[in-house]
Amino acid sequence: LMAKIAVYAKAMARFVEVKAVMGGTTSGQGIRMKVQGFARLAKGVMRNIEITGDSRLPEAATLVPDLNAKNATQIERFRRSLTNNHAFLYHLSEGTNSAARQRFLDLKENGLVGSNLVGIHSLGLQPHDLTFLASKGGKAVWSPFSNLLLYGKTLDLDQVDAAGMKMSLGSD
Repeated sequence: LMAKIAVYAKAMARFVEVKAVMGGTTSGQGIRMKVQGFARLAKGVMRNIEITGDSRLPEAATLVPDLNAKNATQIERFRRSLTNNHAFLYHLSEGTNSAARQRFLDLKENGLVGSNLVGIHSLGLQPHDLTFLASKGGKAVWSPFSNLLLYGKTLDLDQVDAAGMKMSLGSD
């Protein structure tokens, strides 16, 4: 409810941003609220990769909810985002069970794994999945703290390294 009121939405964004910056984060993604024109309100000290406001820094597209691989409209929207953006950050295979891995297999089966794909978490991927993702130029964002809290494990960095995949550190 508070996120629908501009003054509260802005205060909430500043709170999250300050916590992130104090923890060493310099860039963020996903700070959206239900306030008309929130992008303007959210502009602060941390770079928002979705709206950089700087022509030297290409903007990225993002998707947090799982892609519904049975929905042709969602598949096509995902494909356009992957093709038309410098980077497409997707909360990929967040979890450790077969359902989490299936999210990656859905992408693979629909030809949606490419060099612009950045899989946030990618925890449900098996070593050969990491190798496939890396072979297509895909990347991962490692979120060790949240993954340890939620799932009791994180990406195996030796497997990521063996796959030759580029990776960055995230705070989620």
